[in-house]
Amino acid sequence: MKWAGYAQVALSKLKLPGDIKARMGMPRVMDLARSIELLGDEPINALAVEKDGLVLIAGRDRTAALMRLGAKKAWCHLAVDVTDQDRLDLEIDENLHRRQDDRDKLIARRVAKVAGELSDEMSDNSPRQPGRPKSKQTKAREVVARELDTTPEAVRAAEKRAEAEEREETAEPVVVPPPVETWGVPVEHLTQEFASVRIAQEAMRVADRHLRQAQSALAALEDGGGVCAAFHMLVYGEVHQAASRLRSFIPTALCPYCKGLAHRRERCSGCSGAGYVSDDALLGVAEELRAKGPGAVVPDGRGGFVLVVAQRSKGAKPVAPKALKILDANDNPIVVADEDFPF
Repeated sequence: MKWAGYAQVALSKLKLPGDIKARMGMPRVMDLARSIELLGDEPINALAVEKDGLVLIAGRDRTAALMRLGAKKAWCHLAVDVTDQDRLDLEIDENLHRRQDDRDKLIARRVAKVAGELSDEMSDNSPRQPGRPKSKQTKAREVVARELDTTPEAVRAAEKRAEAEEREETAEPVVVPPPVETWGVPVEHLTQEFASVRIAQEAMRVADRHLRQAQSALAALEDGGGVCAAFHMLVYGEVHQAASRLRSFIPTALCPYCKGLAHRRERCSGCSGAGYVSDDALLGVAEELRAKGPGAVVPDGRGGFVLVVAQRSKGAKPVAPKALKILDANDNPIVVADEDFPF
């Protein structure tokens, strides 16, 4: 890269990055704009611009500040024969001393650049220092530390923070499993609702633990003598019943009758419109309603079942609808009206 002098260029002719308008509202850019205004409406340092194409290389904050002030032109330091590495080096060198955000990343880049420029080992004519030879990274940290008026240890700490941040940015997103049995049906429409289901589960389980503790405390009444036994009979059973009742409502599965489908859920008496049921509620559910994946079904309202997902996965066998038969003590069929079913 070579510098080709200075020139005033209209801001409207510059090729600017896509985030330039967003930068105009950043606090640091607003502060910079006030500083430029106080110092004569021109930034102290010119913008670095590629002469061929007028592409802004460095000075995005200064450009945003000038645009915020309504400036039409800016002094630019023009460059020619600019490579991608030149652009990266300019960004590092300029922002390293001024900007605080992304500082750790800029320090790490600077260390890598300096290390790449150092020779693999000291020349034969160079005096050798006693002790273990220093690596290129160690030497590079010392160079960068002198540039920033800090210590090599601080530079190394910045590198570690940059590495940790990069790992976080590139880490695979954690897939949180649904909090309930979903029977293998599509539940993308319930993703946000699952957050409130987890809250409900936790609150109810905490309440259950407190009720268990209450039962343990009340158990002392049974052998307490005097009127304690009478109070035990009055109170313990009530608390035990409340705990049992609470556990019968803790959601553990999508309702097997409506499978959480909006058009069925509102009128589903199997879950009273909640969309979820507890382990206790699953005890009397027909085996057909426990089928998962492509075989998952819901009642069709006529004594049979219908698939939740109409198009089956490749190779999946269809589930034939079954009529629900109810027999009396003599094995004679009993005809039941649709409104007697919880769906």
